[in-house]
Amino acid sequence: MPLADPKARKAYNAAYAKKHSKRLKRYQENYRKTHRRKNRLYLREWKRAHPNYDKVWRAANRLKKNKNQQTYRRRHPEKIRVLNAVYATRKTKAGGRFTEKQWLDLCKKYGNLCLRCNNKRKLTPDHVVPVSKGGTSNIGNIQPLCQPCNSAKNAKTTDYRKRRRCHKQSQ
Repeated sequence: MPLADPKARKAYNAAYAKKHSKRLKRYQENYRKTHRRKNRLYLREWKRAHPNYDKVWRAANRLKKNKNQQTYRRRHPEKIRVLNAVYATRKTKAGGRFTEKQWLDLCKKYGNLCLRCNNKRKLTPDHVVPVSKGGTSNIGNIQPLCQPCNSAKNAKTTDYRKRRRCHKQSQ
């Protein structure tokens, strides 16, 4: 057998994978697409056979998991803000939800400015009618405010959208 030495075979395989990475990637993508159902069934059975695997892995790799989570949160801050707002609403069972795209479109509509102080800061989704007072997380009940303004508003029902016209209209 050529390359019977494990070290030589490993080096050869690494060089081959590097040289043919695009072709191998296309092959893997095509395989996943054509065998989606088979892969899903296999994964479901594997998870049934290994019910504690995730729990054990998380316990053994806590630092790695935390680092991956921090990296993801840093790269996708808007997605995390949306998920947090939807999670808070789901927790209170108020209903409604909005997507990251809807949130970004809403921010763009108002020129990526806080509606209360007109500063260009990191914006957070604020419920016009607070969830604690029966509001939902539908995009029609959301306005972009910076964190200090959102905290200052507290649980009041204040609609800053009425005070300010859309950014597109004012230009």
